[in-house]
Amino acid sequence: MWRVSLLALVACGRSGDPPPAPPPARAKVAWQECTEAARAKMEAALGGRTHVTGGTLTCVTIGLAGQPGYFVELTGRRGDAPVRLHGVIALDGTTELVKLSPAVARGIQIPRAMVWFETVDLDGDGTDDVLAHRRDPRFERAEWLDVTAVRGDALVEIEGPPVAYDDPDLEETCRGTVSELRAGKAMHLVIDVAASSGASEHCLSTGRHELALAGDRLADVRVQ
Repeated sequence: MWRVSLLALVACGRSGDPPPAPPPARAKVAWQECTEAARAKMEAALGGRTHVTGGTLTCVTIGLAGQPGYFVELTGRRGDAPVRLHGVIALDGTTELVKLSPAVARGIQIPRAMVWFETVDLDGDGTDDVLAHRRDPRFERAEWLDVTAVRGDALVEIEGPPVAYDDPDLEETCRGTVSELRAGKAMHLVIDVAASSGASEHCLSTGRHELALAGDRLADVRVQ
């Protein structure tokens, strides 16, 4: 009886081997702004890699799955065709975290001046989305928003709302301002239109428009 009990104890001890060690945690990368030095380095490297000539690169730091990287927009030409590329580059300035690919947002065919990029979590998923405030310099007043959302290993371009416009040839005019409103973990966009000739592709109607990112589109939550 004693021998049988001893064998049972030995068997139990062998089956209780320690579990395998978990994989080491990924090292935390410190947040780093996209400085002029970093921007110029990427402009030269990525322009050559993508065969874009006369290129201009603009960048902003984005939180991507808990790690920072550079969201970049590279504009230029391939032959006679205008090109605009979007992607997310690691802080080393060369590694593509999200592959550079053609952007489909508005404005690629026109002379344009980007006002500024802003990073904001519009859907509350913990990864930044990119809000581009743009203007068309051909008009005294022509401003709109573009939104770029991160979806896994790809970027989704989402057409944003117009903010202001003035084209006497089309008899369309509107004046608006942009702000943000927290809604739980997400942020909503608010366009306050002080005056408008009426809703069109260039203008929203007069009033306060609150928009939320729902899937791959911006939807009106409330209009006042």
